[in-house]
Amino acid sequence: MTPFKQPALSPLRPDPNSAPPLNASLPRPRALLCMTRFLVRKRKFLHIPHHPNYSHPYYTALKRPRRPPMRLLDLPEDALALVMTHVMTPAREGTRSIVTEDSLRASLPLAQTCRAFYAVWRRCMTDLELWVSGRLDDRGLTSICASSGRYIHRLGLRRSRLSLHAFRAIPRFCSQLRSLDLSHTSVTDDVIFSLAARCGSKLQFLALHGCTKLSSRALRAIADMCTHLRFLDVGRVPAVDDDTLAHIVRARGATLRTLVLSDCSKLSDAAMGHIGKHCSALMSLTVRSLTSITDRGLQTMCEHIGHHLQILDLLDCTGLTMGGYFSTMEAHCPHVFRYLQESNYVDHLGERCLRDNIIATMPGLIYRISATDAIRRLPALYFLLLDESTLRPFRVSVQSKSLNLSDFGTVLISNFGKKPTPKTRNVLLSRFGYDSPCDSESDDESCARE
Repeated sequence: MTPFKQPALSPLRPDPNSAPPLNASLPRPRALLCMTRFLVRKRKFLHIPHHPNYSHPYYTALKRPRRPPMRLLDLPEDALALVMTHVMTPAREGTRSIVTEDSLRASLPLAQTCRAFYAVWRRCMTDLELWVSGRLDDRGLTSICASSGRYIHRLGLRRSRLSLHAFRAIPRFCSQLRSLDLSHTSVTDDVIFSLAARCGSKLQFLALHGCTKLSSRALRAIADMCTHLRFLDVGRVPAVDDDTLAHIVRARGATLRTLVLSDCSKLSDAAMGHIGKHCSALMSLTVRSLTSITDRGLQTMCEHIGHHLQILDLLDCTGLTMGGYFSTMEAHCPHVFRYLQESNYVDHLGERCLRDNIIATMPGLIYRISATDAIRRLPALYFLLLDESTLRPFRVSVQSKSLNLSDFGTVLISNFGKKPTPKTRNVLLSRFGYDSPCDSESDDESCARE
């Protein structure tokens, strides 16, 4: 019987139990194998011979040093400004980017990372509205004015509860200021004197609505030193009387385009005569709730400047009559009378009162707002009548989470739902001559009413 012989192991099949020799080749990783196949295919595509020529572009590209990665700070300054503006997430008013308190809080951590970003952050603060959230204090305003005052062109502090120390920082640091809104604040004469002295040569927009602590001396200083003033709002300021207004329009009547004199109870027909005589470039006049104005004063004013008046707001002027108003508009104010004709006032002459006809001449100040009612938490639709003093603040604050509509204007009519009901449409068309726009939700302003 032949004894069993164990077959000899082939060199191609080593013994799995024995350790491999030191010079044995280990199997290639899969990634290396794929890269080898890729290079082989690329070599065939480029027609590289087996004996390579190292002057070939393929090899010169391999020897070329790599560019260092581009850092964010290597971008030009305008690109960095766009990055910072995106981080700020500012509010929008048309094509303008408006920085609010929330925008400053969102961008401050990035601005504190290095000096370059801090410099760009300071330059981006040209248009500020620091009243939307109501959380601005004296220290915050003073630090903003001290760090970025020379870059600020527009500053809004409407209804801000700040002390006089904070307000004094505005003329001290903001030398390039062109627009300032101090409505419903506690500013006094000394702040206005320093403001007119330091910023008067460049100031074009000034809103002082409801500043009850101002005297006629401060208003006269504004007229004397603010040589390029185009917008002036001194509504609800007790110091405004016939003599003060006469001094203002004599000094700045040639440059004023918009004048707001709402709730100035001391004005009479003599003030209307001064406006008509000196305000040769006036395009918008708001004189709401002036009970002492009569048809004679309105006619005297419109004889001089009525041909270029675009907006004439005479709401709640109880001294006017329907006949005197219509005859003056037809004879001297063609732009205002055109809105009356488009609203078909003749067809509804017996139904409309004088207030409804005046509203019909201001369709550009009626805003349709799609909102959520704060009481019932239901979708609602509001038609709000604004005036020239609240138009810009409303456009900024409407992008916030909550909004009190009574702070900006008068609600003409409202209904629950996302679209106007037939009754709402009928009231708007018959009383105010206003045809509601299309019912697409994209055309509405979105906010929440408190």
